[in-house]
Amino acid sequence: MAARACLAGLLTAALAVGCGGGAPTQREHVVACLGGAGWQHVRDGPATVVLRARDRHASVELTFFASPAAARHSLPQIAPLGEGWLGNVSFRSTAGFTFADEQAVERCLEDR
Repeated sequence: MAARACLAGLLTAALAVGCGGGAPTQREHVVACLGGAGWQHVRDGPATVVLRARDRHASVELTFFASPAAARHSLPQIAPLGEGWLGNVSFRSTAGFTFADEQAVERCLEDR
């Protein structure tokens, strides 16, 4: 009986991976994308991820919300450079964040 349960569990896991169950989450995808663009993962929170540029010129905090409306409402309508939202993710940066940095963040958020 235990062998059947084990086999059923393995088959379920294989099917989940084969059908996209093993696909990275939005959060994992964005962190990996930004890693390729020169950002290092610093820390995680329940809904946030903090990344720092490899040359340490700036950091950015990404907050993942349940909906685009919640992300949009987390920031003022006219946000300064380094603060914004795209889809269900808002971002806030430190001083030193450049327009090119903002473009990299937005590209990784759009990519998903």
